[in-house]
Amino acid sequence: MDEFRKGQIEENCTMVLNGKPCSMILIKKKELDSVIAICKREKLNYLHHNHYKDWVVFWIFKILQIGDVIKLLPKEPKNELDHYLFGSLFGYSNESICNYIKKWKEENEKRKLKIY
Repeated sequence: MDEFRKGQIEENCTMVLNGKPCSMILIKKKELDSVIAICKREKLNYLHHNHYKDWVVFWIFKILQIGDVIKLLPKEPKNELDHYLFGSLFGYSNESICNYIKKWKEENEKRKLKIY
């Protein structure tokens, strides 16, 4: 793993250590052992699953129960609750999450009104 990539992983760990509930990053499968070693060094928990071909979705978190929530998440948010959970896990404020959901709902309504 090159130094830039290592720095990205360490920055994600630092954000979690400083209070962000969790962090998610796409990594190459060949980087997996190195990324796990960094998390273990920082005494952080992690989950990972295959994404596409040689890529892995890698979650970093401090509190074990956050891992339980991550396991329940869909691959991508589809409704208001999903958006709220993702936003909350990534450390966004309630106000910013609610503003995003409002805009998301408005965009969905506009898409439904288009005539093709």
